[in-house]
Amino acid sequence: MKSFIVLSVLGMGIVLLSACAAAPTPAPPTVPATVAPTVLPTPVPPTPTVPPPTPTPAPTAGGASEATAMPTPTTPPLVPLVTVGDQTVEEGMVTVTEARLDRPGWVVIHAEAEGQPGEVIGYAPIPAGTATAIRVAIDAAKATPGLFAMLHYDEGATGTYEFPGPDVPVRVGETIVMARFTVTLPPRGTSVHVGQKEGLGAFLVDAEGKALYLFVKDTPTRSACTGRCLRFWPPLLTEGPPRAGEGVDASKLGTLTRDDGTIQVTYNGYPLYYYADDVQPGDTKGHGVGREWYLLSPAGEMLP
Repeated sequence: MKSFIVLSVLGMGIVLLSACAAAPTPAPPTVPATVAPTVLPTPVPPTPTVPPPTPTPAPTAGGASEATAMPTPTTPPLVPLVTVGDQTVEEGMVTVTEARLDRPGWVVIHAEAEGQPGEVIGYAPIPAGTATAIRVAIDAAKATPGLFAMLHYDEGATGTYEFPGPDVPVRVGETIVMARFTVTLPPRGTSVHVGQKEGLGAFLVDAEGKALYLFVKDTPTRSACTGRCLRFWPPLLTEGPPRAGEGVDASKLGTLTRDDGTIQVTYNGYPLYYYADDVQPGDTKGHGVGREWYLLSPAGEMLP
């Protein structure tokens, strides 16, 4: 009985193994083929221009970096120059258009002598650099129709004009820096001077030494000598401001306009006259005539 059971079990096992061997092996599932997607090229952005790096200064011994030394721009040297235009002398002044000087100096006005710079008749200080519209006071009485504007250095005492002396003319190479210009002078006023005579003392005279008189009937603004009177007592006339000679008080000089439009010189308010019978300088024949005509002192007083 036991043998039968064993054989039966073995038989069933064999049958099962045979069945398994005979059964076909299932094929693996088919995976559909993958289609590769179309890959577009990735845009490449432009490469930015990068300036070269600035080199870092080497640190100093103390640890701080030194600044990069930059070249110092050079300034061209200033070339001395003076320019001036033709003009009219006004109130005893002339104007120099421009002056350039590399150090402090002077713009000097020279009268003309035989076509060359002559006597100095005015000057004004100028700083180093460029100066414009420089007003220079001149001695108009010594001015010539042609003048020279010349540059001089201030080489001596600072601020004191010394020429002839250390304040020499400026030169570029061998050439003196100057410019010639012409001037129109205002009418030159009549000058009044002081004469002297024994027994009378000092009294007013004209530029030639001829005596000048006052008339007691005059006022500071009006002459009482008219008509026939003028034949014997001609007035002292002027075309410009009267000028004071040595010993004359310029503040006492003045003028008045006569009825005929001429300009008569006054002194201390007295209109001045000549006497027709005074022929030579120093003649004083008119003094005391009619007890109305007298010589005038430099102080502006009637002589006795």
